[in-house]
Amino acid sequence: MTWHAWLSELRARTALGILGIVAVAISVAACGERTPNDEGTSGANKDNNASYPFEVTGVPDRYVIEAADRGGTKQDWDYEMGSDTPLTVVKAGGQVIIGSVITWEPMESELRWASRSGDPDPVAFTLPDGRPAAFGEGQVGAWNDLVVEVGKTEALRIAADDISRDELEKWATRFQSDGDRAKAPTVSDLPDGAEVVGSVQPDLLIALRAEVYRHVSSVPGPKSGYSIGWVDHQIQAQNASLDSLAVMVLPGSAGDIDALKMGLASGNNADGPVITSLSINKNPDLEGVFIDGSAQFGSGQRSVVTTGERGALVVVTAYGENPPSESELVAIATSVKPITADDWAKFQEEIFGGPRLVPDKGEQEITRGRQGDVEWLLQTITHKQPEGVERQTGPDTHGPLGPTTVAVNECLKLSNRKRACATPSGGGTNGSFYIWNKANSQDFDTVDLPAFALITTPIADATKLRLRIGDDTTEADLHVVPEGDWNNAKAAVVFMDLSAGSVIPTCVDDVPTPPEGLHVARIDLLDVNGEVLGCLGM
Repeated sequence: MTWHAWLSELRARTALGILGIVAVAISVAACGERTPNDEGTSGANKDNNASYPFEVTGVPDRYVIEAADRGGTKQDWDYEMGSDTPLTVVKAGGQVIIGSVITWEPMESELRWASRSGDPDPVAFTLPDGRPAAFGEGQVGAWNDLVVEVGKTEALRIAADDISRDELEKWATRFQSDGDRAKAPTVSDLPDGAEVVGSVQPDLLIALRAEVYRHVSSVPGPKSGYSIGWVDHQIQAQNASLDSLAVMVLPGSAGDIDALKMGLASGNNADGPVITSLSINKNPDLEGVFIDGSAQFGSGQRSVVTTGERGALVVVTAYGENPPSESELVAIATSVKPITADDWAKFQEEIFGGPRLVPDKGEQEITRGRQGDVEWLLQTITHKQPEGVERQTGPDTHGPLGPTTVAVNECLKLSNRKRACATPSGGGTNGSFYIWNKANSQDFDTVDLPAFALITTPIADATKLRLRIGDDTTEADLHVVPEGDWNNAKAAVVFMDLSAGSVIPTCVDDVPTPPEGLHVARIDLLDVNGEVLGCLGM
């Protein structure tokens, strides 16, 4: 039975069949943390260009610090133009040629549709060396391009303005890529008068889209860099990223500023960011670029990229409705100074709330525990309605929510200064069910925790829950959520030993045999006498 067929049958067996559900994949990761690499994902290294821990001044008072660590954001990779696409820029006479690594499957069934030219009918053909390729003629300001298959899902794209197919085919012999999406193409056998401007690796593009969230695990920027992130203290929703600020120090090998400017200003970015070269402190040796807004990076995004000490790159990215001005971002970027590893560790400890595991400022502890060497803490999260926003309304039986509500933080705070944030996996009127596992985490090195479920319920009389998956049954205490809102009276954390697959909570007694890789969870809420008060799920 397929997953969809099984789901249809399950829905047919419940009166709530019209309700949608979310199944979250569980895939237990291999043990061992991934060590950040100072060399980044670049294919070319510069001397003494490593990232470094730092201090920074000039951050506007409205921002409060959220994170300080090695970056934890992964490379985006899909067909959309927002992908962190590595590229190399060449100048030949007055012409700019850009080679990049892109994807063409599974969104597109034919290589020719990987063309970004806007051509309604790109021409597919075979290069003299036998490689499949396609040519697209630029439309509405886009550049002509040639895409060449270099992997099962990867293509080498070569693009230039007002260039012939014959010329692009020549450049296809000069740009090389093995399909590694983490490395910009290399170039060889340049014609007379041509020069390589430089490359932009994914890590620099990751830094340009850095967003900071409140009380979650994600650290802005790539794993090769050191990062500090802030959020506007007026924005209180857990998943809100407006407004946020991130300062990152990356290896110099993450990219070249001139190549970045040319790449962002190239064809297919006609509605993209405004690119301005900077003369920072009137120092001709200090490169810089100001990037203002873009559909590619998000409305209200501004970034400054400049050279730091030791050949590193300093990136400041602000996101939101009211980002700092160009001069403010430049002042922040130029204030970045290296500090020692010991000073960085003390700084992190101060941000985390001290050497002990304690709730975040203004929050309250719900429960805590330990898994191996790591202690964990479940705490509240307080949501404040921003000024000018109408008050939310809960179910009619509970009335309107006030300007401040208290909920369960979906992230466990960990003693290793990380957070493990669960994602919704189902539920109903009796509560909500969240799942976390390392493989799905956006953080590279959160911790080697086993998978866990976070359950919240509005049923105040429930004292325990019973979780059954297959033949395994676990009971856990439900803990009172201090000042919890209408849907967060009590909560529990249950660790699970699960193989790869997905988990879905259901209250159906006669459950059809699930397809391979799908785990069905039965969650009963119990009173003090062990009597079932209700079931959580569809």
